[in-house]
Amino acid sequence: MLNLLKIINIINFFCKEIKKIVSFNTFVLSFYNYYFVLVKINNIMKIIPKIVILFTLMLVSTVYSQNCRFYIPLEENKGFKYKSYDVNDQRQGSQEKVIKNVISVNDHSIATIISKYFDKEDRIQHEGDFTLKCTDDETIIDIKSILDPSIMERYSDMNISMETKDIIIPTYLDIGQNLPDANMHIKISIGDVAISNINFDLQDRKVDSKESITVPAGTFDCYKISYNSKMKSESMGIPVELSIKHVEYHAPNVGMIRSETYDENGNLQGYTILNQIL
Repeated sequence: MLNLLKIINIINFFCKEIKKIVSFNTFVLSFYNYYFVLVKINNIMKIIPKIVILFTLMLVSTVYSQNCRFYIPLEENKGFKYKSYDVNDQRQGSQEKVIKNVISVNDHSIATIISKYFDKEDRIQHEGDFTLKCTDDETIIDIKSILDPSIMERYSDMNISMETKDIIIPTYLDIGQNLPDANMHIKISIGDVAISNINFDLQDRKVDSKESITVPAGTFDCYKISYNSKMKSESMGIPVELSIKHVEYHAPNVGMIRSETYDENGNLQGYTILNQIL
C-alpha cells in the first residue's frame, strides 16, 4: 500500500503534467503561483489522515440519546477525557469532550459539544464544536460535523463538496443487532480541475456481545460493537484504499468506554480508553 508521502509525490508529478495539458486561458500561472498550487495540493493530502483520525475519534465517543436511558445524559457542562495508545502501550494523545448546551425542539434535542485534541505532550492540536440530534428512537450524527472547521478554512480558495449519509445509533441495542451503514464523499478541485475524490464508508456495523470493561474511569457493563471503515481515495487517477476494523465498548448512560483499531490482518494497531469523567 502506498504511504501518503509517496502519494503526494505522485500527485506533484501529475500536477506538472496538468500544466502542460490544461489550456493557457484556464491555467495561467507564474512559476511562483504554480509552486503555491503544488504546496496547497500537498496540504490537501494532509487532510486525509486528519479526517481519518477525527472520523475515528468522533465515532467512538459521540453516542447519545434524548431520553438519556442508554448513553450519556445530555447534561450541559458534562464532559469526558480519553487517552489513546499505540500497540506498545505508548500514549499517542488525548481528547476532551464537553457538552456546551442542549436545546429541545419539538420531538428531539440538539446538543452542541466542544471537542479538544491534544498530542502526547498534552499540547492542544485543534479545537472545535459539533452538533448531534437525538430522538427517543435514535441518535443522528452529521458526518460533516466531524471535520475541524479550521482545516476546511485553509482551502477556502478551492472547491470542496461533500455528500453524506448520517451515522445512526438506535437508542436501544440488542446482541446480534445490525446497525445502519454510514458514508461521506469529499471532492476537491481547483477550478474545473479535479484534484481528489475521497470516500469514507462505515460498514458491517453490529452489536456483538455484552462485556465488563475496566478503565481508569472505572468498571462498566458494556455493549461490544464492531464495524469496518474503508477509505478510498483517487487523486489524479491514482487510487488508494485503506481498511480498518474497529471494536468499541459502550456503557449505558456513559458512552464509549474503550475502542480498538485493527489492520486488515486482525493485528491490533492502537486503542483509546475513558480516563476521566469531567
